[in-house]
Amino acid sequence: MLNWIFKKRSTLELRPAPVPTPAAVAAAASAQVEADKAIARARQAEAAQAEWAPRLDAARGDDAALLRVAQETPVLDLKLAAVQAIAGEATLKLAERAFRDHDRRVHRLAKQRWEAAVVQREARERAQVLIDNATALGTEMPIPVNRLVSLDRDWAALPAADLEASQTEAFTQQRQRLDALMREHDEKLAQAQRQAAEAAAQAQAEAAAAQEARRAEQARLDEEAAAAQAQRQADQQRDAQARDQAQADAAAEVAARKKARTASTDQLAPLIQAVTDGEAALADGELGAMEGHIDAADAVVQALKTQGLQWPDKLRHRLQDLHAERGRLNGWRRWGGARAREDLVAEAETLARLVPGAPAVPPAEPEVVAVPNDAAASHVEEAVAHIQAPSEAPEAAAEPVVAPAVTDASDTEGAGAETAPPESAQAPEADVVAGVEAAAAAETPALSAETAADAAPVAPAPRAPRAPRAPKLNLKTHADAIQNLRNRWKELDRVGAAASGALWHRFDSALKHAYQPVAALMAAQKAARQENLAARLTLLATLDDVAVPAAGASEEGAAGWKALIHALDRFHLAWRQLGPVAHTVPAAELDRLNQLLRQALGRLEDPLAAARRSAEAQREQLVAQALALVPADESQPPAFDAPRRVRDLQAQWQQQARSLTLARNTERALWDRFRAATNAVFERREAAVKTRDAEFAANLVLREGLIQALVDLPADLPEADLKRALAEHDQQWRQAPEVLRVQMPKLEARWQAAREKAVHTLASSGQRRWLAHVDALVARLALCREREAEGADADSLAARWKEAAETAPNWLKALAPRWQQPVTAGPLAGDAVEALLLQLEASLDLPATPEQQAARRQLKLQAMKQALEGRGGAGAPKSAQEAFAALLRQGRLQTALAQRLDVLVAGLRAATPGTFV
Repeated sequence: MLNWIFKKRSTLELRPAPVPTPAAVAAAASAQVEADKAIARARQAEAAQAEWAPRLDAARGDDAALLRVAQETPVLDLKLAAVQAIAGEATLKLAERAFRDHDRRVHRLAKQRWEAAVVQREARERAQVLIDNATALGTEMPIPVNRLVSLDRDWAALPAADLEASQTEAFTQQRQRLDALMREHDEKLAQAQRQAAEAAAQAQAEAAAAQEARRAEQARLDEEAAAAQAQRQADQQRDAQARDQAQADAAAEVAARKKARTASTDQLAPLIQAVTDGEAALADGELGAMEGHIDAADAVVQALKTQGLQWPDKLRHRLQDLHAERGRLNGWRRWGGARAREDLVAEAETLARLVPGAPAVPPAEPEVVAVPNDAAASHVEEAVAHIQAPSEAPEAAAEPVVAPAVTDASDTEGAGAETAPPESAQAPEADVVAGVEAAAAAETPALSAETAADAAPVAPAPRAPRAPRAPKLNLKTHADAIQNLRNRWKELDRVGAAASGALWHRFDSALKHAYQPVAALMAAQKAARQENLAARLTLLATLDDVAVPAAGASEEGAAGWKALIHALDRFHLAWRQLGPVAHTVPAAELDRLNQLLRQALGRLEDPLAAARRSAEAQREQLVAQALALVPADESQPPAFDAPRRVRDLQAQWQQQARSLTLARNTERALWDRFRAATNAVFERREAAVKTRDAEFAANLVLREGLIQALVDLPADLPEADLKRALAEHDQQWRQAPEVLRVQMPKLEARWQAAREKAVHTLASSGQRRWLAHVDALVARLALCREREAEGADADSLAARWKEAAETAPNWLKALAPRWQQPVTAGPLAGDAVEALLLQLEASLDLPATPEQQAARRQLKLQAMKQALEGRGGAGAPKSAQEAFAALLRQGRLQTALAQRLDVLVAGLRAATPGTFV
């Protein structure tokens, strides 16, 4: 009773039981409902588990049944177990599609298992391919190392866990087999290299032996040459002695003739000139000229003899030598001319035998003639060399004997031949008459019967047998050979004696028969030229039917120009296919044909050229317009409507190209210029877009940097620095350049989120500082109460007061008198303290007992009454800050009031920072 009177109530009495709020009651009811639902779901799960577990066990091994169980069972764990038990790839794919729109966990599991099955299948297929490649690689020798390395690399890239054991074993076996094959090949290669080295060494030894043999043979030849040289020197000495003796005899003869009368120099000049010219003709091989000079010299000699004049012996000897050489050469000429004509007849008959249906030519009876001695032959051979081979190239004379093979007349040099004959048709048949040429070269020259008395009879070598088969002819070479034989016969007629009529008949008949294929070819060529001319005239007639379209850009005109161009293209193609005009048309018709061609083409090509010039000018205008769309300044982008205008120009170009096509080179050149101009427009536009995108990207990076800098603000930054940084970032964000519109909403959202976070950080910093102030106040209040208690250690309390944290200055100012002044109760009475507590508790809306709530209402009524009356209580505080400072200065409070003050101070934690400060 006394405690009640003096208001010393216990703590339990001061804390009434909390009254549950409607929100708490609703939350408790919702929790109860959720618990009931959870219990019901657990019971349903247990029932479904008991029902579907046996069905799941029965379906194992059957993918379709497992998929049905997974789709029908309501239990998630059973769905996952069923999908986990499915083994087939196709069924897993169906499961992935079935659960795509619901049951995300089941769908994720099905997708993972299906992807794993696909990877396994592909890995096994790839492994089988690599095994097959390894098997095939074993058949190649040598085995390419790069393919072997690629094979190993591809196999190593396969997941080993997805492969079958049989595949791994098979690849290992094939790889071992390849290694064995490579080792075997390397051994064989090394053995081959050793054998090659041994063979090279043996060949080198044999070459050295052959070189030594050649040296020995050369030494033997040198000895023989030295012996021959000694013999020649001996012969020269004998000749010198003979010459000395002849000179002595000549000197004696000269001495004997000194008494005779000698001709003067002027009288001897014609003789000297004739002898000198005869010697020069002999040196040049001109037998006819030499005979003329000898006859002139003989005439001069005869005149000198008539006058009884003598001439020098040296001049006499020279003239005698010329007479002797003429005799020898005449003998050789008669024999050589007959021999050369026989050779020409043999060659002519050989050419005739190459032609099918050639008459049988009996071989000529060999004539036994005398061959002059070696000394005469050595002087005559050079003189008659031009008769044996009149042309500059001796090989060309013998060439007609060899007839290269040919199949038809197209291989000749005829005018109708458009293309060169194939190589097989131009290759010579070397085996046709090679025996004839060899036999002709082996024959021994013979003289006529007139000089047979001075020479020994020699039998000529037999002629080569006739070729066993008739070769195919190269008609050009064949005709050249015939003409060459006739030219050589004429040359023999010019420089030698005339031939017999029988020999000429044989020669002429053989060449006439040999010329039959050539004549047939020429007739065929003439007919072909006539046919070619008729075909060309027909082509020209087709051009007369082509109409020239009227000028204009109508559709009919465009179609007409296209038809004209196509007709000209077809005409030129057909004309070229007929071959070169100069070689395929009769020469007499060539000028007329060219004139008709110029007229027909001029009628069509002149209007076409004019139309094309007009179209070319229009295309040039389009090119100029396209170039005008490209800015002169490279840094300046094209106009906004430049792409549309380019597309319009391109449409006009296509329309003009469809109306009339230009010549290919002109069309290509104009199109390249037009395309370059249009590409330049788009390139400039793309460059401008890239520049703008780069600017936007830089602006985006700048704004993202501002957002990141705002996000990275440290949480422990002082409040003033945090406020300043937040203001600076706000200013920078407002002044930042623009970005793309589609990017701005996301950036604004991120900026607002970062700013809210920074503001929250700032607010949290103030809240922490506020809580620190409240905690410091609680600690200092506790120190004050310890000081006011009896037996307190003043020094220890003073040290703890200095070490205590700083609180709000106003609060510290209110506690300072209480800490510094002597310990006393007051200065306010208990009712005043009660009134201050009621005021402050009401301002913080702290929980209160019914009595306290009634007191609060009474206090509010008094305050309203005083406010209405315009007066205040004596000594009553005017604000909550002053009331709280007065409570802090109050010393030795009653226990109940002190507890209420502690509750009030604790309530400041949830209050707005700065309350009661």
